[in-house]
Amino acid sequence: NQPDILRLLVNACYDTKDMRTYEWAIYRLNRLERSDPDIAVGLAGAYMTHVRPGLAIRAFEHFLKRWPDHPRSAEVRQTVAELRMVLLKEMGEPDQPEEEAIEMAAQHDEVRFFLEHGQFQQGKQVAEKLLKRYPNFVPVLNNLAQFYALEGTWRQGVDISRRVLEI
Repeated sequence: NQPDILRLLVNACYDTKDMRTYEWAIYRLNRLERSDPDIAVGLAGAYMTHVRPGLAIRAFEHFLKRWPDHPRSAEVRQTVAELRMVLLKEMGEPDQPEEEAIEMAAQHDEVRFFLEHGQFQQGKQVAEKLLKRYPNFVPVLNNLAQFYALEGTWRQGVDISRRVLEI
C-alpha cells in the first residue's frame, strides 16, 4: 500500500505486458491515489482489457465526473458511449432500465475481478449483494460456488451448484 512502489509495479507490469498483475496493481494504486486522472483512465483501460465493460464504464464515468475538462475527456466520452451500446446489446434485457443494467454488469464484473485476484471475502460480499436483488442470476451463483470451493467450503459450493442446475 505504498503509492511509489505500486507506481513502479504498474509500470513494470505494463512494460512486460503482464496485464493481470497490472490490473490488480492499478486497482490498488487507484484506491490510494484518487486525485490522479492518469491512474483513473489506466484502471478503466485495464478493465476493458479484461472484458469488464461494466467496471470500465463505471471507472470512465468517475473520470468524467471528476475531470470533465481533461484533455482526454472527449475520447473517454466516446468510449463510454460505445461501451454502453455494446453492453446493453449483449445483456439483452429490454425491460431493465439502462442504468440498472449497467450497474448489474459492473457488480458482476467486480465479482469476477475479485475471484480472479483471489479476494474471496470481498467477492462473496459483492456476489451476495447482487444476489439479493437478482436471486437467480446464474453467472453470479456460479462465481459464488467457485469462491466457496476455492476456500475449501465444498458443501456450500455444491449446494449453490445444485441450485443453479435447478434454475
